Amino acid sequence: MVTVLPKRLATRFSFATALTLAYFGASVGFCLESPAPSAAATIDYSRQVQPILTKYCSGCHNDDDAEADVQLHSLEALQSSDKAAGLIVPKNAADSKLWKLIEGSLEPVMPPVDETQPTDVEKQILRDWIDQGALGESKSLSLRERWNLPRSSSASNPPGLYAMAPASSDTWIMGYQDHVAIKKSQWMERQSLPITGRITKLRFAKDGKQVAIISGIPGLGGQITIAEFQNGSLTHRRTIEGHSDAIYGVAWSPDGQSLATSGYDKSVRLWSVATGELVRTFSGHNGAVYDVDFDPTGQVIATASADETIKLWRVDSGERLDTMGQGEAEQYAVRFSPSGDSVLAVGADRRIRVWKIQSLTTPTVSPMLHSVFAHEAAVVAVAFSPDGTRIATAGEDRSIKAWTWPTIEPLGEAGRITDVPTSLFWKDAKTFVASSIDGKVHQFVSPSTPSQPINPTTPLPPAASENHSVSNPSEGKTSKGNPSDGQTVLEFGEVTQTRSPATAQHLQPPCRVSGALSESDARSAAPGDWYSLDAKAGEPWLITIEAATQKSPMDSFVDILDASGKPVLRTRLQALRESYFTFRGKDSTIADDFRMHRWEDMELNEYLYAAGEVVRLWLYPRGPDSGFKVYPGERSRWTYFDTTATTHALNEPAWIVRELQANEAPTPNGLPVFPIYYSNDDESTRRLGKDSQLTFTPPEDGRYLIRVRDARGQFGDAYRYRLVITRPNPQFSLQLEPAEITMRSSGGAEFSLVANRREGHRERIDIRPVDLPVGLAMTSDLNVESDQIRCVATFTATPEAFSKLPDAFSIQLEATSHSANYPQPQSETLTLKVKKVAKETMPLKLVGKSDPDDAEPIREFTLQAGTTGVLKLVIDRGKLEGDISFGNAESGRNLPHGVFVDNIGLNGLLIPAGQSTREVFITAAKFVPEQVRHFHIKASVDGNPTTLPVAIRIVR
Repeated sequence: MVTVLPKRLATRFSFATALTLAYFGASVGFCLESPAPSAAATIDYSRQVQPILTKYCSGCHNDDDAEADVQLHSLEALQSSDKAAGLIVPKNAADSKLWKLIEGSLEPVMPPVDETQPTDVEKQILRDWIDQGALGESKSLSLRERWNLPRSSSASNPPGLYAMAPASSDTWIMGYQDHVAIKKSQWMERQSLPITGRITKLRFAKDGKQVAIISGIPGLGGQITIAEFQNGSLTHRRTIEGHSDAIYGVAWSPDGQSLATSGYDKSVRLWSVATGELVRTFSGHNGAVYDVDFDPTGQVIATASADETIKLWRVDSGERLDTMGQGEAEQYAVRFSPSGDSVLAVGADRRIRVWKIQSLTTPTVSPMLHSVFAHEAAVVAVAFSPDGTRIATAGEDRSIKAWTWPTIEPLGEAGRITDVPTSLFWKDAKTFVASSIDGKVHQFVSPSTPSQPINPTTPLPPAASENHSVSNPSEGKTSKGNPSDGQTVLEFGEVTQTRSPATAQHLQPPCRVSGALSESDARSAAPGDWYSLDAKAGEPWLITIEAATQKSPMDSFVDILDASGKPVLRTRLQALRESYFTFRGKDSTIADDFRMHRWEDMELNEYLYAAGEVVRLWLYPRGPDSGFKVYPGERSRWTYFDTTATTHALNEPAWIVRELQANEAPTPNGLPVFPIYYSNDDESTRRLGKDSQLTFTPPEDGRYLIRVRDARGQFGDAYRYRLVITRPNPQFSLQLEPAEITMRSSGGAEFSLVANRREGHRERIDIRPVDLPVGLAMTSDLNVESDQIRCVATFTATPEAFSKLPDAFSIQLEATSHSANYPQPQSETLTLKVKKVAKETMPLKLVGKSDPDDAEPIREFTLQAGTTGVLKLVIDRGKLEGDISFGNAESGRNLPHGVFVDNIGLNGLLIPAGQSTREVFITAAKFVPEQVRHFHIKASVDGNPTTLPVAIRIVR
């Protein structure tokens, strides 16, 4: 007869790995029914009773989980339980509540009716034990003795390979039920080692001579068998029994003197290899601990747990250094990088995550470097290649994949195995090996070339997704909707009869067509006005609908179709990470407070897809009560690939995506691929209001259809529009904010320049002053960065120079944008008016973190991308009282994109009342390129004074 474990043991895992089907299925598969005792036999509590209580009761009645305040994991616990009175009546089983619950005369029946029930023989053992006086004691028995069941015959032991480790390139240690074997080439030899239970993990020490074999019995405990590998066989050196439940993880210290183990009992333990003694227990996880690893120095261990966290611990003290809580499900495996400066983990959330380790000695926060979807099901194993340049992963989807390290770019799927993976390791620099629970061993050759980049590094502009050549813009100004690059535009009138795809009005661009949506147009089988044009592959056209700008009630919508009337595919977006909107939804205009689930997994400049709209992340959340800003960081948000902004509901799903190349196969990560077609409702930068505009780059030579309609399906004589088809002409204009500033005798005076980019313009715009008055200084090397819309500058003057300035004057600012698409640069000149006011304002300055308050202002500050630096802000309050604010998310004025003032809290950058200094934390995201840019801080007091500009130098 076959018995099974109680429900806690049989169903406590959700993943179908060796830790479930393998470990539990066959661990109980050999549990043969205990023989019935003779009438005169005395029942031994430790050998006969406790195993029964362990199998059926202690899963819910133990020192960690004492349901109904009853503990049955030991005789002492049973006797001291709060409900012990009457639970057992010695020498009278019939009156004992324990017996009544088991035999069913007292409710509720125990174990519950939907659980596996004790056999008649086991029930009789319990009754006889009580009738004999419930005597005995909890003896210190071995794991085998506590299990107290005979070994199964080979017929009752299902075949299975549950762990494997390489002894050399052609020799492997294979872990089975109760034994290990050595496999070399075509032969296999079983080893004689005292192993109890199913083997869950095999791991060699760094010297390759010692191997730790982890086995045990769920609900009872685990066993660590240390053996030495020499001359092609294993020699037993030591057996350690530990943990109160199954052991799943084991790791050797680099010097081979210590072992760390982890298990279902939520604990991590450190053992001396020489003596077998327990050195230290690490407690703090709230779930089973599935894996453990030492860092290369031996100072720190990392643990992966069912509580969805990765933790770092000091080995010498047991101090917890960090908890990485970004996981969204059980974490199954953790490994330090070969260099020891980062740690990676995989788990049931199907992701690979990587964190940078900040310190091996003191508690700190480890920033996450990567979070990448890896498999269509739980990822259960990960292994580094011998040269440390790649990793391999194994998933419950039975796929084996290779990735670059440290960039985590997919090299591709190496193949699939026949069942759930149980082990994974590299055989050599090119080949890795995986075992599966069905007993098979699989070898794979690693792909060597990345299949695609994971993170976009060159995002596309909102209004144009393709590179294209354009004509040199003319210097003349033209009215809205008219081309300014010298194109000759033909004027057409709309053919008045109702049209269909087959009878579309043919156009010869560049051209402009005036039309209206009639009732017959809107009610036809193919609603809308239809036009056609012949186009060549790769030569873009800018298609604009002018309606709202012409005072028409029409809310235009335009899409492109092929000659057969099918939508033309623009691109495909591969989802990398899934999320959803939290706290509240979003309207179709706001660019701020995008609160996303697991925002920590996201990076600036990544694309976010939701309900057909694509936006791009611009600034991280600035505290617990904030969300992402999306491009352009202010005003109405931009969309990309000419998608249209729309509203989003609370809890609506969203995805971080990247663009796939034309013939690129999607990564099989279990996430969707979104097709994007050529269509637009509202122009992507909202410059044209409700009017439509898209950039169409034909995928091949041929005839294409343009359909114009109202987004709401409305029509009538008043619904007039102009369809304009021209070559894209990227250009910009600038606006001063404010157009007039006031300078005080102390402190700088700030102004901003805001770029209005049109038709896909994305290049840097350089600004320089023309003939500044003597003694007046302006922020150096001022520019609007590529893809951004604003730069901020300040004017400063020495007291002597200030006294010589006229009361009012103007400054000419020349803006220039260079592009490979322009034979000549595009330029614009603006005039800034300045007034001088003799009234002083509050002086303020930035100095080094450790500088005295009276130090000279700092003029240059170096910061490495991906790190945080600290400066000190010093003010001279004078008679000013109360809190003084320096802004919130925008407090670092003119910092490079991706560099921001950090740790500002809910109140922003603030110096409280009574104080005159504060630290200013400046963080640079890891993608920020090397550069030098000047920034300053502005105070929100009378005169709005600024610090002197500081040159921030970003290095990598």
